[in-house]
This record gives sequence, C-alpha cells and structure tokens, in this order.
Amino acid sequence: MQIDTEAILNELLESVIEDEGLNHPEVVIKPVSSGGANYTSTLYTITVRIPGGDDLELFAKVACLGEHVRNAMRAERFFANERFFYRDLQKIYGDLQVRSKIPEDQRLFLPKFYACSDERLKETLILENLVAKGYVLYDRLKSVTWEYAAAAMDELAKLHALSYAFAADDPEKFTKVAAKTEMMFAGCADELDKMWQKSEANALNALPEHLKSRLNAFLIKESGSKGFLNYSITNRGPVLLHGDYRPSNLLHKMTIRLAEIICSCVEFSLTKAGRASQPVRRLKRNLLCGRKLLEKWAAGEGNGLIVGERGDGGGSGPPEISLTKCKATAEADTSIPYSVKVWYLSPVEPAHFRCSQDDKLEKLIPVDYQTIYGGPTMCDIYYFIFSGTDGEFRRQHFRPLLDRYYTSFSHFLKKLQQNPEEMYPREHYEEDVKKFLPYGLLVAVLFLPLILVDEECAPSFDGDAQLSDIAVEPNKIYEKRILEVVEDFVEWGIL
Repeated sequence: MQIDTEAILNELLESVIEDEGLNHPEVVIKPVSSGGANYTSTLYTITVRIPGGDDLELFAKVACLGEHVRNAMRAERFFANERFFYRDLQKIYGDLQVRSKIPEDQRLFLPKFYACSDERLKETLILENLVAKGYVLYDRLKSVTWEYAAAAMDELAKLHALSYAFAADDPEKFTKVAAKTEMMFAGCADELDKMWQKSEANALNALPEHLKSRLNAFLIKESGSKGFLNYSITNRGPVLLHGDYRPSNLLHKMTIRLAEIICSCVEFSLTKAGRASQPVRRLKRNLLCGRKLLEKWAAGEGNGLIVGERGDGGGSGPPEISLTKCKATAEADTSIPYSVKVWYLSPVEPAHFRCSQDDKLEKLIPVDYQTIYGGPTMCDIYYFIFSGTDGEFRRQHFRPLLDRYYTSFSHFLKKLQQNPEEMYPREHYEEDVKKFLPYGLLVAVLFLPLILVDEECAPSFDGDAQLSDIAVEPNKIYEKRILEVVEDFVEWGIL
C-alpha cells in the first residue's frame, strides 16, 4: 500500500500553524531527497510565508516503511524514540545545561521541536529547518576530515555527558528511560542473520585470499545477531547513545572562502576596473541588486558587494549570481581581509562565509535520534569512526580522535558539575577502547555497503520490501574501504 505522506504532513501542519498563531499563511511544501542516507521516512522542507513577517522554515519526517519491514524491525519504537527525544529528553538536557550555567554557544544544540504525531502509519515529526540556516550534510561517500571528526567527537561527548548528568540528577527516571530503549536490531535476530549472510559475502568477496581467510575466521566467532548484539551490553551502567552516529546524521555549517562562493565574476569585475589591489576591507554596509550595480561599484561609482542565489555553476565554471533581492553586510575583523554575512535566496539562508586561507567548520549538530538506546559509549564512537573514515584518516588520526573524545567528555562533564573520574574514569575508558574495538569491524561489514551505496541503488523500504534488502550490492568505494578496515584490524592484532 502506497502511503500518501504529504497528505499526512498537511494534517499535522494545520496544528503548527494554529499553535504559532498564523493567519492564512502561504505554505510551500517540498520533498527532499536524502541521497541514499535515509530509509525510514519521507523528508520534506516547509516554508510558511507570513505577509509582512519572517518566513517560518520547517523540516518534516513522515514514516514510509512498508508493513513487512515495519513489523520485522518493530519500527514503532524508532518513531517513539525520536518523539521522546525531541519532546521530552531535549527539555531535560536543556534544563541541565541551564542549571549548570553553560554558555549557550557551548551547549549541545538541538533543533526546535514543533509537533509530532504518534498515529500508526502516520508517524510524523516537524522540527526547525536547519538547512534554511546554512547547515548541510557531509558527503557520505568521502572520508571525513580531522576538523569534522574532532567536532563530531566534541558533540558526541556532550550527548554522552548529558546522559551521565541525567542519571546523577534523577536516577529513577533515567533508569526507566534507559530500560525502554533497545539497540536497533534487538528482537530482530532472524532478519539480522539474513542481513549478515549477505553482508559477510560482500566483505569476503572484496578481499584478496590472504585476508579473506583472516576475516572469515573472525566472523565465524563474532558475527551474526548474537555476536553483534553482545556489544550493545555494558556492565558499567548504560549511557543514552545516539545509536546511528555517522556523517549522514550530522549537519554542519562551514565558513568558506568568500571568493570561491561569490565566484570569479566579482574578481573579474574588480580586475577589469583596475581595482583588484584595493583593500576589500573598505567595504561599507550597502545593498546592491543586479550585475549592473556590481559593475558600477567596480568602476568606483559605489561601495558594497553583490551576492545572491547560487546556481550549480556547471562543470568547472563559477556559479551564477541571482540579480534580485540580494544583500550583504561587511563586518570589521582585523585577523582576516574581510568577514561578510551573506543572505542567499536559495538553498540556504543566512550562511556566514569568511575570506580566509582555508574553509573552517563553524558548527556541527547531531540529528536523527530514532535509534537512541542505553549502551556502552564506545558503540557510538566506533560506529562513527568505521562508518565515516578511510584508512589514510585512521593512520593519522585514530588514536588522537579517541583522545579527543575523552578530553571533550571530561571537560563537558565538569561543566555539568559532575566528576568524570567518578562517573567514567580514563582507566575504564581505555579498557573499553580495547574491549569494543572488534565492534568497529562488525559495523564496517554490516553497514558500510548501505552507507556507501550509490544513490540510484539505494533500497526503498516501503511496500513489500524486506529488511534483508538493507544488504545492498557493494560499489568500488565500499571495496576500497572494507579492504582498508580489514588491513587495519590485521595491524591491530584483531585478525
């Protein structure tokens, strides 16, 4: 049965419009492709246009799972998890950070919650649209950078530290919450074993003979539903984990070399007018609309900077600049040539770009909390590392990234007025680093084919789809990544 997700969304949107006190707004709903990164929900962006006021930018997820997959995975718990996280746990975590007087810019940031529906087959969640504020997804087919990975560990450390603080602040309530959560494949042993058979074959087929036998020996002992689920159990007391902590579930905002975004059109105009050597910091606040005004400015007949909507640019050429309703403000910054806030009409607004030597990560925000469960911290850490990094990254940054997590965790726990040496001492952390390392190999074998799937080959889980469809045919990127993972585990003495 095909689910009319947009009709379902419209029903819930009416309550949001009423709650926000909006009278007869124009509502624009656009479906969003996840590019092969999301399977449980149909995604939408919503712009609620208010005459004489600011637009309300929203993001929605509407359940789209077919009956077989829904039942096999007991998927109602995923939607319940996310409703609970944004509607209830977000308030608890927010209160803990406020009471601890943690500055706003140092807190775990979460998008604003607007509404949800728990009706079966119509599960829907409406949140603030972070993409409209300049946030984007990382390219899941590329290995993360050190800057990105370090920021991801910082935010993960905050999430875990807040769980510890919650447990200390209200032990009884925390215990009830943790007891209601389960690792995503708990209770799905038969389906998981089918997936394992396909995933193991994919991994073994991608390896040369001398490594194939090593991995096969490991999988005989560790794989299957029982081996995988054993790593979700901890004797140290559970931490509320993200459960699917990978780049596709993180949004980030970059500060980018402005010249690369505004494109060579600006540079050409400046050079043509003989003004390229003039200090750009002389820019004043101004409003310009259209290419002709840019040319006037370059000729000395104005001061300001044209910016606007980006086209795709096509090939190696620069992106096109929109000619309508564009504005920019120049801001003083003595450390760099100039810093400018840019409002784009589409696809993101506002985005903050700086002209600097290198692109810089401004902020990173975890999203998608359908898979939260009480388990060991290392499951989130290794899930991120082996789903988002390649062999070259791990050769340079594997140990530093593990250190980064614990340093950030202990610092944030102290800000929450807790003692990390009592809650999760470094000695215990190092023991877990070694104990749970094989879990990283299991993550790579089971999940990398799906994480790295070509968009056109990504499975759909609506209609009559089977859960085993998650074990997709691997591509060349997967074959390279799984080989690098296996080589690492040989070097580390696991294989």
